[in-house]
Amino acid sequence: KISEAEKLLEELRTKEPKADIFSFNTLIKVYCNDGKFDDAKRLYDELLKDGLKENRWTYEALIPVLCEKGDFDFALELCKKSLGLSCYLSAGILQVVVDGLVKQSKVDDANQLVELA
Repeated sequence: KISEAEKLLEELRTKEPKADIFSFNTLIKVYCNDGKFDDAKRLYDELLKDGLKENRWTYEALIPVLCEKGDFDFALELCKKSLGLSCYLSAGILQVVVDGLVKQSKVDDANQLVELA
């Protein structure tokens, strides 16, 4: 049924009313839960291209999956972006990113994230 949701989202992007951040976040979360991270990342890029503003729920769907895949650089980038937009993430998500950065010997990046949060 994901394909139907994707089709509906595509239709909403071309008609009025347009797809909103909630539509994108819902499908991003579904893709993340189904392990289809490339599709989730593509939708993230599309929502930005459509001029929508990501929010806490966007980040809280993507960042844990990035961490599971070991992509702590992009997870850090999204954490910084979220904090810059005053989208405060849960302490648990931030801790996972910090721990992953430390394990990858990126202690300076981990410290920087702690200071930002």
